[in-house]
Amino acid sequence: MRLSLGKQGLALALLGWLAAYGAVCPGPVAAQGALPAELEICLCRQLLARFLCKPAAGVELIGRQRTGIYVFNVFYGSKYSNFLCGVQGDIIRVSSRDILRQQGAMQFRYDEGDGCAVGEHVNLECRLFDPKIRCCKQNMQQDQRKRLEDQFWDRPVPKDLPPPAGGSGQTPGAEGAAP
Repeated sequence: MRLSLGKQGLALALLGWLAAYGAVCPGPVAAQGALPAELEICLCRQLLARFLCKPAAGVELIGRQRTGIYVFNVFYGSKYSNFLCGVQGDIIRVSSRDILRQQGAMQFRYDEGDGCAVGEHVNLECRLFDPKIRCCKQNMQQDQRKRLEDQFWDRPVPKDLPPPAGGSGQTPGAEGAAP
């Protein structure tokens, strides 16, 4: 007896399997704190790019199914294919809606202090991209840059500055000034 599901039945079976194994079900948020949606999308995009050996610019976000689950579209093979990306705790899982064998996962670490999420995905078949993935919130990067600039400019001026090169230690224009 042969079971014939067809494309829709196969897609439903795949989604049921993924849901059963937690690939697309949102779980508890990582112990480090809630990951902002912009970082989830960035991590998903970067992971899919490394996973498929494509530039991240070619991975397009289509939409969000529900909290922590995103649908992306990528030109893969000879056609555009949809991929699901689920963020659950500190794990990101990707799977294809169209290509059953395409599945992958990555563990990441989120640091609330610098607002960055860091992970690594090694694709042995693709050496075009650095396996390290780092996504940071834009405003956190700007705030950190501003803090560093403020720290630089707010430093006290040392009292024992060396004299300028080739000079006698006097300020320019003070040679003929009366005491």
